[in-house]
Amino acid sequence: MQASSSITNDSLLLGSQYELGNLRATYKPSTSCLIIMLAILVTMGVLATFFGIAFVFMANSLFPLIATVVGLLFIIFPGVGIVQAYRNRVLRVFVYDAGLLYLGRLSTQAVRWQSIQAVWHNVIVKTHTSTDGEGHTSTTTTYNHVYVLALTDGSTLKLDETFAKLRELGKTIEVETARLIFPTALSTYQTYQTVQFGPVSLTPQAFYLRNDMLSWSELKSINIDESHGNIVIKKHGKLFRWASVSLGDVPNIEVFRMLVQHITGIRP
Repeated sequence: MQASSSITNDSLLLGSQYELGNLRATYKPSTSCLIIMLAILVTMGVLATFFGIAFVFMANSLFPLIATVVGLLFIIFPGVGIVQAYRNRVLRVFVYDAGLLYLGRLSTQAVRWQSIQAVWHNVIVKTHTSTDGEGHTSTTTTYNHVYVLALTDGSTLKLDETFAKLRELGKTIEVETARLIFPTALSTYQTYQTVQFGPVSLTPQAFYLRNDMLSWSELKSINIDESHGNIVIKKHGKLFRWASVSLGDVPNIEVFRMLVQHITGIRP
């Protein structure tokens, strides 16, 4: 990884400067829609605050006071979001043939594909339960994605949903790094050694999850659900899953997928 304090957003100039080859894609924050949405909330907050202040001394009710408090909250929290979104507008990730460039607010980081030791895809699950006026409850679940690149020099680069099309960017990184990492993993497997993926281990004899073992002949399927962040393993003759593991616990998921496909003949 290389870093520079000289900032420019000229993708072609940067690609030439760091010798990363041809530019393939550009990723940036989706700040425009976010700022508009937050601005609408702030406007609602201002109107509610003015209404509350105007009537707080004129009505024998707590409603104007509540409106004022809610209005202030609608001003403060979306306002902070607008400031953050405005600051993030300069962020960029340029993807080239030989690697990527991350443009932060204060520095530029050049990362070659071969300098990425591991890619971690974390899925943060948040569940919210609400109740309406009639006592009915509803539950909504959201899934937020974060990619963490562990580099050979010991540093890391974190990419989150600040960037539009993060999943597309993350998949590109996974595929490009797998192209370089997979041959070593395959060679290790073919010499009857253990290939480690966090808590998961693959050997020519069996699939291991920590201390639990499942022989390849017993394995029915491995399903990698990157949208919801889990890996489900099923066993022949068993109705329910044999085990599951969080996607975020397994590094280099694309290398894992390729090796399982090599062993079983089925792409998980």
